[in-house]
Amino acid sequence: PQPMVYPLIAGILTSLGLALSWAIEAKTDAPAALGQSSVAATSGIRALKFGTFKQPFAADSPWNAIPVNPLLDSYVLPTTRYYPFFGTGPYTTGVFEAKVDDPSVTVKGLSNPDGVWSTDDGTFRNITIPRWPKDVLPASGTDGHADIVDPATGLVHSFWQLRKIDGQWRATQYAWTALGGRGWSDPAHNHQGARAAGVPTMAGLVRKHELDDGDIMFRHVLAMTLDGSALRKGYVFPATAEDDNAPQNYRGGVPMGSLMMLPPNFDVTALRTPVLRKLAQTLKVYGAAVVDQNHDTRFTIPVEQGANIDLHPNRWNSEAGADLNAIAQALRRVSAVDGWRDASGNRIELDHPLNLLSMRGPWNSDQGGPAGRFDSWHQSLQFEKTDQPIISRQTAGKSQRITAWAPWQPGKTYTFSVNAAGGAQLRLQFRQPNSEVLWESPNLGHGQKLEFVMPASPGLPMLVATSGTGQASWVQGRLTEKREPQPNRCSSDSANCSTPASIRKP
Repeated sequence: PQPMVYPLIAGILTSLGLALSWAIEAKTDAPAALGQSSVAATSGIRALKFGTFKQPFAADSPWNAIPVNPLLDSYVLPTTRYYPFFGTGPYTTGVFEAKVDDPSVTVKGLSNPDGVWSTDDGTFRNITIPRWPKDVLPASGTDGHADIVDPATGLVHSFWQLRKIDGQWRATQYAWTALGGRGWSDPAHNHQGARAAGVPTMAGLVRKHELDDGDIMFRHVLAMTLDGSALRKGYVFPATAEDDNAPQNYRGGVPMGSLMMLPPNFDVTALRTPVLRKLAQTLKVYGAAVVDQNHDTRFTIPVEQGANIDLHPNRWNSEAGADLNAIAQALRRVSAVDGWRDASGNRIELDHPLNLLSMRGPWNSDQGGPAGRFDSWHQSLQFEKTDQPIISRQTAGKSQRITAWAPWQPGKTYTFSVNAAGGAQLRLQFRQPNSEVLWESPNLGHGQKLEFVMPASPGLPMLVATSGTGQASWVQGRLTEKREPQPNRCSSDSANCSTPASIRKP
């Protein structure tokens, strides 16, 4: 039996259907790389507006998707020292909304004099956030999580080990993601958040405004952490990363990125704690995505800092403990689905062609001068005004980030497309280690694209950018796989299935 203690989780880096009719309206007010969308209810309990502070990410994001006829496996989460945890505390996170008149703040490195580790561009640098809310208060635990939402730019700024020391904000790690985007990283990025799975800490978080909103469930997929005894090495879609200590600590059956759900016959009414009935109903309809590792706790589902929730007001509530154990015992990993639906009931593909091409550097100029600057937020190479074209080459093969579920596969057809301004152009090359060019595209400008078959021995991918002249310019590229129609049901044995690889063998 587990000890009767209320755990403070240490070390976190981390169906009853409802007949609703929805209407979807999508709009794009931010740069193309960011995107925004909204959903307005025509009937039902309340309206959902996606890509907002209160309901982050797009309507077709994995965080807002409902699995159709999920098939659950038989793996049972191992018993751990501590009871499952649902609530707030020093190891959850705060979410703070920036206002248009908030001042900018520069965040410096907590222990590294070169700055904060910026996960997307892979550099240590000082990070200047253009609007910094006055009420930012990082979680008090060692993880020091805090996410800042800036609706003006459509960005979520996610920090790990954020601290204010002698009036100066400092942090160990920084990442960003699009407020109206997927809420998960894609193969073109490194981490897009401070969680081990590469997501921001607000993704899947139970928010303060949701706890007592009168609904029977939380209207999104939840975030979940598991102890290493339950985790299995080898992340799966939509995760793009896992803990560095996975080879040593992971020894279970659930890969990072997996969707966990309660079976349809789970009796929610048997739970005696009202908020846990709401939690369980969510786990039957949406599920919870595994995003991080915890310490010796069967599962944790975090709630936003400052929320009015305490399952154990008098030190220990045996009924809540028993309810949490019942949920943990019944949780299962999703192994197959018949597809996915958004909140309106529309069929969606969660891995609809994702960008495989990274613009990260380093970049070197053929002329030996300025080579352009990688802008992480815009995912582009930026050039200052110049009278002569600057030719810059991306070195070290950084255009290809190896993602387990999205390899660049020889013989498959891909589309290379370019978005640019100021006359800049981009081309893609594949080179041998001795620099021999195996294949290359022509220079492509804004709006141009090229369909090609991946070479049998592609070698090292490299991007070559050419600036415009007479004005500032920028260029960004995308590489997407051409998809053929796939069978409806996707199982863990379907290697080419068009539904998420969270239900495939890793």
